[in-house]
This record gives sequence, C-alpha cells and structure tokens, in this order.
Amino acid sequence: MVVQASKRYFFAEFSIDIGKRVLRRGEEQIRLTNLPFQVLVYLMENRDRIVTRAELFELFWQGKDVYDETLTKCIGAIRKALDDRSESPRFIETRWAEGYRYIGPCEQEPERAAPGLIEFQKTDGLKIVIEEETVQCDTPGELQKIIPQTQAARATRSFSRRAATLAFVCAIIAMASVVLALYLTRAGSGEIAISKTRSIVVLPLKNLTGDPAQEYFSDGITESLITELSRIDGLKVISRASAFTFKDKEVDPREIGKRLGVATVLEGSLRKSGDRVRVEIRLVDAGDGRVIWVSDTYDRPLKDIFAVQDDIGCGVAANMKAVLCREESGEFAKRYTYNVEAYQAYLKGRYFFYSQYSKIGPVEALKRAREYFEKAIALDAGYALAYAGLAECHAQMVWYGPAEPKAAIASARAAALKALEIDDTLVEAHVALACAYCYERDFERAEQENKRAIAINPNYAPARHEYATYLVFMGRLDEAMAEIKRAEELDPLNLVIAGDLGQVLYYAGRHDESIEQFQKLIEMNAGCKAMLNIGMAYLEKGMHEKAIDELQEDMKCRGRTFERVASLAYAYAVGGRRANARSLLNEMTEMSKTKYTPKLFFAYVYAGLGETEKAFEMLEKAYEEHDINLLMMKTHPWLGSLRSYPRFQDLLGRAGLPD
Repeated sequence: MVVQASKRYFFAEFSIDIGKRVLRRGEEQIRLTNLPFQVLVYLMENRDRIVTRAELFELFWQGKDVYDETLTKCIGAIRKALDDRSESPRFIETRWAEGYRYIGPCEQEPERAAPGLIEFQKTDGLKIVIEEETVQCDTPGELQKIIPQTQAARATRSFSRRAATLAFVCAIIAMASVVLALYLTRAGSGEIAISKTRSIVVLPLKNLTGDPAQEYFSDGITESLITELSRIDGLKVISRASAFTFKDKEVDPREIGKRLGVATVLEGSLRKSGDRVRVEIRLVDAGDGRVIWVSDTYDRPLKDIFAVQDDIGCGVAANMKAVLCREESGEFAKRYTYNVEAYQAYLKGRYFFYSQYSKIGPVEALKRAREYFEKAIALDAGYALAYAGLAECHAQMVWYGPAEPKAAIASARAAALKALEIDDTLVEAHVALACAYCYERDFERAEQENKRAIAINPNYAPARHEYATYLVFMGRLDEAMAEIKRAEELDPLNLVIAGDLGQVLYYAGRHDESIEQFQKLIEMNAGCKAMLNIGMAYLEKGMHEKAIDELQEDMKCRGRTFERVASLAYAYAVGGRRANARSLLNEMTEMSKTKYTPKLFFAYVYAGLGETEKAFEMLEKAYEEHDINLLMMKTHPWLGSLRSYPRFQDLLGRAGLPD
C-alpha cells in the first residue's frame, strides 16, 4: 500500500485530512468526533459499493452486540457535520435493510514526501524508495524479490507530446500493474499463500459520464488493463467475457472472488468529457473486502496531458520502467500508436467486436467493428493492433457472412500477416492467423500459430480456446479437453467457452457429461440456446423422441435458422420420421436459393436418411465451396455411416485432415 505523508479528500465545499483527522468547510474546521470521522473516511474510500450495517458494526464496534441506534447516531453525526439530509442526501445515502453508500463527489489529493520521490511501504520493515533511476531497499535480497532486473531499468521523461492521451492511459495501467506486481511478489515471500493471491479480475471501469456513447472508452481501458496484467508471469487473470458479466452490477468483491475463484479485484471509474479524462482505480482483497491500494485521482485536460508527466512521471513512470516497461524486452505498457484519433477508433472497433451477441447481432456488430478498425488504420498505417482487430473481424465473418467464406478467409490472413509484419509479438494477430490457416486447411501452420500465441501469453483465453477448436478438428480430443478447460479457468463465465466445453464432451462420446454441461449453460443465462446441443446429445444416446422435443423447443425459442432446420431434419431422419425429414430438406433447399448455405448440413440429412450417393455429392460441393464446416468431417458423429467408404477417406486426405 502506498504510504503518503498525508491523504486529503475534497468533496463539494468540504475537505478532509486523514493524517491530521481534520474536517473543513472551506477554511473553517468542522468538529467531528473520532468514530464518525473514521466511518466517514471508510464510506468515502468504499464509495463504489454499498457498505452494509453488519460490516460497519464488525469494523468499528468489533462485532459487539450494540443497538442499531448506535450506528444510526453515528451516521447522524456525519450528516450534521456535512449539513446532509437523509431524505435528499448529497453525501451519505441510506439503503434500507442494507447499509450506507457515499454518493457525493470525491477528489483525492495526496501530498508527497518530496518532489520526484515515491515510497512504497509494506509491513515487517520492507521498503522500496524509487527516486530518478535509483531503487533502494532494506536488503539486497528483498530488492531481488520485489523488482527483478532493476539494473536494466531506465526512468524516462521522453514521452512524445503527440502521445499525450496514450501516455496517460499507459500511466494508469502501469500504476495498477506496479502495485499489483509488488503486492503479489510480497505475497510470494510467504506472508500470504501464493495460491490465494496470484489471481485477479479487472472489473469494467464504471462510465461516470452518463453517456452510453462513451462506453467504448471505459470498456477499452478495462480491456487494456486485462491485457497488460495477463502478461505478468504466474498471475491468473480472468478474461474479458467473465469480467464483463459484472458490468453495471453492484456485487460485493467478496462474492465476485468466490464466483471466479480469484483473490483480488481491480475496480474503478472513468469519466471522459470533452477534452478531459478522470480515472480512479483501486485494488481490493476478495477474501475480506479490504482495500489494498487506491490510486491517485487523475483529472486533467487531454490537451495538457503531457504535463501530467511532472505529476506522475517520476513515480509511476519510474516504477513502470523498473517493473513493467523494460526497454530491453518491451514487455509491458507498449504503445501501438501515437495517434489519439486512431486509438479511439480502435477502442470503438473493439467495443462493437464484443457486441456480437448483443441485440444488434453478429453481422451488424462485425460490420461496424470492421469500419472502425479500418478507420484506425487509415489514420495510422502502422497500427498493428488495428490490423489484428480487422483480422479477427474477417475470421468471425467466415461463420456469419452471407457469401462463400473464401474472400473473408483471405482478408483475415492478409490483415493478420500485416499486423505481424509490424509486431511479431502480437498475440491477437497470431490467433487470427491461426484461424485463417485452419480455414484454408493449412493445418501445420495453423498449429504453429496457435502454439506461438500461447507461448507469447499463456493467460490469453482466446488463444487457448482457438487451439482447442483446432484440436477438435484434428480429432485430438484429449488435448482439446485440456485446452478448453484451461480457457474456462481463465474465463469461467464465458458462455461461448462453456458451450464449447460441452461440444468437446459431445464429440468425445461423453454424452451424459455433455448434457450436464449444457444444462449448466442454461443456468448461466444462456437461455434456450443450449437446447440444440442437448438434443444432439440425446440423439447419440438413441433417445430420438426426446431429442426431437428439445430441437423443436429450441427452434421455437431461437427461430428457424438454417442450422436449426437442418438439425431437426437429421433428427427426424434417424428417428424414422422420413416424411418430416424430407419436408424440412425441401425447406433447406428453398433457403439456399436466397443466401449462402453450408452444403455439409445437406450431407448430414442425406446421411441420416441413408442416401449415401447424395450425401457424398453434398460433401464434394462443400469441399469445392471451401465450406469451413467440412473441418468437422473427422469428428462429427452425423457422418459416422459414411466413414467406412474409401471415398470418405479420400476426401479427408484432400481436405488435409488426418485419417
């Protein structure tokens, strides 16, 4: 925790000096006794959540059996000092049957011990002082534990003025990362069990603007924090999808810790208004809700953000260089563009990329994301991250696009290669390139790219997820299971990963476990989306009528998409309801007249009907059209009746799949 000579908060016409235990209105000192003073400070420092009455009793009355009126009087004393009213509160809001919350403005202004000097203080005598390029510690051994390779560290004041906004963002990210790294390293010394501390979730920064149009900015900074922290070796960082499950929700950090299996929670808020940005971040122990560290409050005009270097450069930048931004490795706080407009376009692209499962749907979301990534590239032709985002968009459009996938695959490959030409260490680009190579049936290169992505960042859940998908295509199901479970560990509330775990179980023939997994998925608010998969598992168990019931219910909930019609047609076929199967087969044919439809699904239905020649005819068309669903040939049980034919083995070989 950062130790300061004194910490002061400013709120409305009031200020509070914690070190001197003084409350003032302007220059006038306001009398407030010790216990109400402490409670006020605690509420202010926990202003992002409701503080329960039970928590306050435990902290300030040591859990003693005291009357509720005691706390009520304490809060009343605070309100009296602040001229606040319970019926129309400015500062302290009462949440009936819950507790209290500080709702007023709050700016923190820490005083420094000396210009250019930042001091970190831990218990048991450990102390780190960083001044210019000098790093001191009580003992050389402790220094080695806390800041590895400090001899190679270089403090810098050479930020480009063109990169003002990005320098600011990097400073915030670096500050959070520094404190976390120090905290975790200290934990590793034995004071706190490593297994309990080396894990974190970064919650979505709260957008305090009240303007939904600014969500992209707060979400983008959150994602940057997740990405940077995931680079810390040995630290488990929960991935974006699970973290964003808690967006706009008031959940106690202790509950979040239990649900995600993490020891620490990073949370905060961001306000972007015109040319000003305000950021506050804090690190919370998920075990007991204790605040480990609170950042300074930064509120500066963007056009003057370079001047903030004088305020945070000697401290945060020095730590950033010593711990995170080593010049030799370029491992952390890397800036991919110096163009502020390009950066904001990139953040908007990411915002829409992650909106695929929102109301606007995947096609529109990916279209908008692609447009913003292309805008970012137009503003900065050397922006590797924007090329990587563009590659990811094209790779996703392979599944959702209205036309044959060849063009989208080629575009994904080109954008990914361009990103890697600029920066070969970009994990997102390696994952996108692995997808493109896999879709092009260049499986050797696809595996190389998957392994390269994981080597760069073992904690990047999408890399684990993509490699698991590749391994399913190859029929290496035990390896696929290990990777998808690792992805789930990193992103435990990600519905797509949870669904794909169920799919791997299904392809491995573990149908009861698959059904159980998809039932869990429904409990995770995926709704009836999982009914299709449950129905597929029932088919393999020979429970045809139950499977048909599930598939029919799924169609009612999710609509008559081509995939759902084909799945129900196959179920009718293997269940002996051939007339129903043919009726749906005709419907599939009509659908194919107005839009691109994967031919492999026709092959499934014909195989279910026992019409082998027509099934192989559709498999050949799928091969010619480069239907990416053909990648499931080796693994999908619906083609089981065809696998003994030499033609099937020949097609496997031409597709590059192992026999």
